[in-house]
Amino acid sequence: RRAAEQAARLLAAEQARREAAETAQERIAGILESITDGFFALDARMSFAYVNRSAEATLQRGREELLGRSVWEAFRADEHPLLYRELRRARDGHEVGELEVFYAPQAAWLEFRVYPSSEEGLAVYFRDVTEQQVARTERERLVDEVSTERAFLEAVVRQMPAGVSISQAPNGKLLLHNREAERILGHSLLPADDYTRYAQFGALHDDGTPYRVEEYPTVRALLAGETVHQEEMHYRRGDGTTTTLSVDAAPVRGSDGAIVAAVSAFHDVSERKRRERTERFLGQVGEILSDSLDYARTMQRIAELCAGTLADYCVVHVEEGGKIRALGAAHTDPVRVEIVRGLFRRFGVNPEGPHPVVRTLRTGEPQLLPAIPDALLRAIAEGDAEHLEMLRDLGLASAMVVPLHARGRTLGTLAFARTGGPAYGPEDLEVATELARRAALAVDNARLYEEARQAARARDDVLAVVSHDLRNPLNAILLGSTILEDFSGTEEWTERDRKQVQVIRSSAEQMTHLIQDLVEVISLESGAPVLNREAIPVEPLVAGVMDMFQPLAARKGVRLEARLAEGLPPLHADRGRVLQVFSNLLGNAIRFTPEGGQVTLDGSWTEGVVRFSVSDTGIGIAPEHIPHLFDRFWQARRGDRQGLGLGLAIARKIVEAHGGRIGVESRPGEGSTFTFTLPGPTGPTRG
Repeated sequence: RRAAEQAARLLAAEQARREAAETAQERIAGILESITDGFFALDARMSFAYVNRSAEATLQRGREELLGRSVWEAFRADEHPLLYRELRRARDGHEVGELEVFYAPQAAWLEFRVYPSSEEGLAVYFRDVTEQQVARTERERLVDEVSTERAFLEAVVRQMPAGVSISQAPNGKLLLHNREAERILGHSLLPADDYTRYAQFGALHDDGTPYRVEEYPTVRALLAGETVHQEEMHYRRGDGTTTTLSVDAAPVRGSDGAIVAAVSAFHDVSERKRRERTERFLGQVGEILSDSLDYARTMQRIAELCAGTLADYCVVHVEEGGKIRALGAAHTDPVRVEIVRGLFRRFGVNPEGPHPVVRTLRTGEPQLLPAIPDALLRAIAEGDAEHLEMLRDLGLASAMVVPLHARGRTLGTLAFARTGGPAYGPEDLEVATELARRAALAVDNARLYEEARQAARARDDVLAVVSHDLRNPLNAILLGSTILEDFSGTEEWTERDRKQVQVIRSSAEQMTHLIQDLVEVISLESGAPVLNREAIPVEPLVAGVMDMFQPLAARKGVRLEARLAEGLPPLHADRGRVLQVFSNLLGNAIRFTPEGGQVTLDGSWTEGVVRFSVSDTGIGIAPEHIPHLFDRFWQARRGDRQGLGLGLAIARKIVEAHGGRIGVESRPGEGSTFTFTLPGPTGPTRG
């Protein structure tokens, strides 16, 4: 009985435990069925022992189909190797696993959490995380894009030929810059959290005052939204040198219009500015040097031009007669220029000494002296204490000497010196050399002009003396030939005697005309001729000219005629001078027109002047000869060369003295037409 009672108690207890377990199991099953996560339990053989409704819905397979079957029928190991690995690791190693798997049947991402159980089975929870995965993928894509864009932006900025910096608003934190920015500025750019860091930068105004923080283009773009375009500023670089920057800056705005950053780009334009200054300076050089052909004045103008621009003082040296002279000297300080001139007057430059000017004169090569050592001054002074003291008093800090070259020879030198400031460098020497090249041309032109003037004066003096001294014997010859013809017994002469006397007389007359031409051209060249103007009727004037040349035309067998427009007003001119012009033009036309040809004198009224033209049907003039026709002492070789070639030069001077113009048109073999104008009653009255 007791045994039966004990057994009944044990059975009741077991039954109670079983009922409690079933109740707990039902409670757990209820919980597992109510959760939204999928759940399944695997036994030691990796077969499904339990599957909840969420798992059925997610896997789209009923629990009857899954229970008792291997998990790898639902998740093939070859398709889900990561899940296979985690399930095995959790079962064998009793480790909790967690992973995400793409489940192809539903095209969904599932997140698995695997827990080992005490019965060597597994409890697996999973959920659909497709939305989170898509969102995470999108975020990662955006991050990748941003990273790619930033990398691309950084690559672009690094390779830009300008200095670039990007600063964040509103504090001005430096976000990005390139190496070119550091190279241009001459120092590194360290990230900072405040735009007030610009206070340590070296931007300067034209007057040398530093920029205030709020004046920097980047700060103005950040704080005021200002866009800055090609603003030039001077900048003191990290090595202490000063350069010129051209800066662009602009704000960067977000989608709401707020300023989120500012970008700046800048270039070093100091070289361009230097070239512009050089071009302006050399342009001024050309204008100044072309103003005068006076040799000495040109030398002084060169020195004055350089003092205050390229140098504190400048000296122009030339070598004449074995001596080196300073023909031009200038200094920024008018008082000190006299000291410089006195120095060269007292001591000069020894042609055999070590002076840099001597070396440049001998070698024709420029010299650059960034510094002036005292040893050089002592060598130049050659032991003279006073000379050395005066050289030291000049305070020479840097110098250049460049040659004045023209037509293959060295005419002189330009010496430049600074008493302070930056030392001369290769760029300064380049400008000085170009200046010297232009100055040498001006100096050479001035010298040639002066030599030409001296030669012309000497020639005119000789012509004046010769013409004066020849007139007396020629007048005696003419007088003697006239007396022989008029008062001697010509009836006793032979024909040969008569011809000889005529030859003597005609030769003397021709020489007299030549001398008269010489005197005339000298008179015209010496200044504007005095004109005795009067009102001259055109028709009687032309009729008289025609009567004068008809006999010559008849002897040559040339037809001569005049064609005048009706109603020509009277000329306001010098009658004798006008007759000289007609005489030269008609005489030449008849001389160079063959027998049977024609010479025509036309007259017309146009634009306030009377226009005359003398046309012939002669041999014409070669095109290369036309520019020289009105030059003195020039004649084309056209057969019967006569005279000195002064007739057309005299005609041009007379016409121009009246305020008119003279010209020619011609073609070889077709004849020539000389045209000149003279003022009418209302024409010019100068002369």
